Amino acid sequence: MSRQKRTVNQKHTADKLYAHHNHTPNTQIARRFQARALLQRDKTLKDTATSVGVSIRTVQKWLTGSRTGGLHALTRRTRGGNRAAPRSRLTPDQQTRLIQHASTQGVRALREAVVWCREALGVELSERQRRRLFRRLGFRRKVPRPMAVRADAALQAQ
Repeated sequence: MSRQKRTVNQKHTADKLYAHHNHTPNTQIARRFQARALLQRDKTLKDTATSVGVSIRTVQKWLTGSRTGGLHALTRRTRGGNRAAPRSRLTPDQQTRLIQHASTQGVRALREAVVWCREALGVELSERQRRRLFRRLGFRRKVPRPMAVRADAALQAQ
């Protein structure tokens, strides 16, 4: 199996690409310029990917992007996956009711709040959803205060 090389247009020199690499504060984008400069110096895709620390397919994507969009395409950051902000399963009215319930009745555990949401509001929350919701609403876990082993409770009560 032969080593795979890609032809790179000579529009930008490797030194110019390294200059972009050195002056880019974002390390993710700087890696793209470094990969492009290594390809400009006739490195293989595999060697370039190993040097930069990404997969060969990622280097291929960067190369294709720089061919079609120039160096500007290397500076755009796109991430995969669903990056949309997760919506809450509870409406603002339901969230207000939950906060009122927690402040008046008290909630000792997240499970109690989830049971109350299921019974009173008719909304089923997963563990991840409830953690995210309660963090956003400002609920915190109750943690016992540390006490010294030799502390005298009667003396402290006075």
